[in-house]
Amino acid sequence: MSSIFTSKLYCIYPNKSTPYPSMTMKISENMLLLFSQSSANQWLLALGILSFPILYLYLLQRWKKKGIEGAARLPPSPPKLPIIGNLHQLGKLPHRSLSKLSQEFGPVLLLQLGRIPTLLISSADMAKEVLKTHDIDCCSRAPSQGPKRLSYNFLDMCFSPYSDYWRAMRKVFVLELLSAKRAASLWHAWEVEVSHLISSLSEASPNPVDLHEKIFSLTDGILNMFAFGKNYGGKQFKNERFQDVLVEAMKMLDSFSAEDFFPSVGWIIDALTGLRARHNKCFHNLDNYFQMVVDEHLDPTRPKPEHEDLVDALLGLSKDENFAFHLTHDHIKAILLVKHTYFFLNNYHCLIELGTNSAFLLLCFHSSELINLVVFSEYIYWWNRHWCSDNGVGDV
Repeated sequence: MSSIFTSKLYCIYPNKSTPYPSMTMKISENMLLLFSQSSANQWLLALGILSFPILYLYLLQRWKKKGIEGAARLPPSPPKLPIIGNLHQLGKLPHRSLSKLSQEFGPVLLLQLGRIPTLLISSADMAKEVLKTHDIDCCSRAPSQGPKRLSYNFLDMCFSPYSDYWRAMRKVFVLELLSAKRAASLWHAWEVEVSHLISSLSEASPNPVDLHEKIFSLTDGILNMFAFGKNYGGKQFKNERFQDVLVEAMKMLDSFSAEDFFPSVGWIIDALTGLRARHNKCFHNLDNYFQMVVDEHLDPTRPKPEHEDLVDALLGLSKDENFAFHLTHDHIKAILLVKHTYFFLNNYHCLIELGTNSAFLLLCFHSSELINLVVFSEYIYWWNRHWCSDNGVGDV
């Protein structure tokens, strides 16, 4: 090692041909001391790096313990997994899985569904606290991406959070939808469409008919006559049936997506699975449909209808400067879109106290069963003939 340090002395003193032995020995001792100190420092550094995670976990545990002691008391919660929380415990039948969890942990349960904390209530007393005592705090729906897209960022009444805007929209529905005038126009639409249904069945006789399709056309026609003034029939959908578009819209309104549980990164999963593309396609189909309806009602050359429909009433409110807020075309389309979907496909009483999904399925089931009962079907045939001879066809 002395030879190495001596060679370095030649570099330090390039003009000297002979090194200085005493200085060489002194520098060698200093370098050995420095080397031993650096080795000790390396060991200390390695020991510090290894002990840092242990110290971090210890401090984190103490911080969590203090946070729990100082925070408000939370309901019991089942063990959860990282990232997904309690999503894995829902299973294929969430209502049964949640019932089992409530039996194990009590009537009030806190779940972590992805990144969304969710409170589960499963007793009458707690339901009263939520639905009556704290109704204002709990009455708003949890935001979801499907309804947000279809309602033009929550511009309708069904999914809009409780606010002054929601109360103003509710007044619109009460005045324009639940009045005696609207009830009369709904009955008129019912008579017209039932007459069309009977005529189409008569023309199809004696060939078999698709009863499912006929009842769909009846329900859709009644809604179109009531809301739009005439039956559009979904003719602008070239490659898809209007019924399929409405079914897809219903799935958007009553189902969840990955973005609902993971707001920051869930959209990536929805894009990879094709869910966002399906949502966009369904939204654009319905948006074009209702925009066509609004544009036709704005046409000055349009014949004045005998009965003012819902679109005419909403367009009139959009021109009212004294109204609570400015009603835009997006507001009108959001009302029509969500109303049209829920009115036709489910019994949610979104706008009026009439749901057609249960009646729709009931008609199909009863009609198919009557076909199997030959004697009873002959009696029904005679009864219909007798009734129609004394009353109008629309009264059926």
